[in-house]
Amino acid sequence: MYGAVTVGALMLVQAQFSVHFGATWSAVFWLYHLQLLAGFTAILWGVVVAYSQGATTRSFEALTVTDVLEQLRSGYTESIVTLAAALEARDGYTLGHGERVAALSVLIGQEMRLPGTRLRALAGGALLHDVGKIGVPDAVLHKRASLDPAEYDVIKEHPGRGADMLKAAFDRRIEAQVIRHHHERWDGTGYPDHLAGEAIPLEARIAAVADVYDALRSNRAYRPAWELRESLQVIKAGAGSHFDPRCVQAFVAVVDQWERAYGAQHVDYVERRPYAA
Repeated sequence: MYGAVTVGALMLVQAQFSVHFGATWSAVFWLYHLQLLAGFTAILWGVVVAYSQGATTRSFEALTVTDVLEQLRSGYTESIVTLAAALEARDGYTLGHGERVAALSVLIGQEMRLPGTRLRALAGGALLHDVGKIGVPDAVLHKRASLDPAEYDVIKEHPGRGADMLKAAFDRRIEAQVIRHHHERWDGTGYPDHLAGEAIPLEARIAAVADVYDALRSNRAYRPAWELRESLQVIKAGAGSHFDPRCVQAFVAVVDQWERAYGAQHVDYVERRPYAA
């Protein structure tokens, strides 16, 4: 498909040169029309062939969808699909949480006027922000009681582990920054690198707000979901200490929109195996 579209586009460009430099009714003038027809035919042929092979729907949506929230669902790459499936197999809550954090992160990013390319990278990083938890033991990940200091140290390893897992795929791109730094705090007391203020990548600051809010609004192994008003107050109170104040301001502007789309879809936390508290 892409080869045919490329050839067609080149023919259309050549046609524009022909009509610009050629005289009306000359041979070049007629060449323009032939090139124009051939260009559109090549593009149409590529689309028809791809459609017959079942490949058009996803490719065409990727070219035409302008709503980044829809791209979040329709534009996953093969690697993201594979990792998302691994998260689902490891912990169903983690994947659902990632999808909701990605959706809220995109809304916040849109409110902060991030361009589409950065929004898509933000969505990918937010979706997989907890991928490092694949290596956390079930007894810690699903514990119904509070974690002891040693267990909390194990949990705190997941941002760095996740970034390392995807280093080859993302390297220093936005996705890797979100995965590594979504637990950094505005005041520098977060982890793993104790970054502070604007030293924390903006997309990671956005994901941090979305991550905490969805965690509060979701049922967890050790507690039920918090009410909307309580959760909102926690985020507002964290502005300037835990969170970037600008990100909190943008969050407040879009949280009602997110709640209408996702608030009723919080799944219950289902333990995969019984563990003693």
